[in-house]
Amino acid sequence: MQSATVDYIDNTSTLNTHIVINRIVELIVADIKSIPEYIKLQRSMDLVLRLCLLIENLVFENAVKSKQQGFKKDIAIKVFNALGWNTNEHIDFLSQSIEFLHSSDKIKRVKLVKRLWAVAKKVFVKNVNHHL
Repeated sequence: MQSATVDYIDNTSTLNTHIVINRIVELIVADIKSIPEYIKLQRSMDLVLRLCLLIENLVFENAVKSKQQGFKKDIAIKVFNALGWNTNEHIDFLSQSIEFLHSSDKIKRVKLVKRLWAVAKKVFVKNVNHHL
């Protein structure tokens, strides 16, 4: 059954946040799965750092706001669960790694200049390819 009415009903901010967070999880899971033999990285601090950086930047980029303390850590746990890494040992490793990275000030947003450069580069490459 199809209905034209569905397109005219807006999501509440809470529902929209839920949808965006789950899309972020899907995107990150796909990114991690694109790494060859990613399963060997279950206990890799570098993988957790990448996960945290992706979450930090995607949450910022998509203007996700939550009143819940630690919601970014919950996103990381959802990613680990989606990867099948859902044992207590995996979650403990993830939690401890996140705490270490956070206390070491390793989790940062991509700088605005770098974001602007990436957008400009993308537009330039698209225009060059279009004219060829």
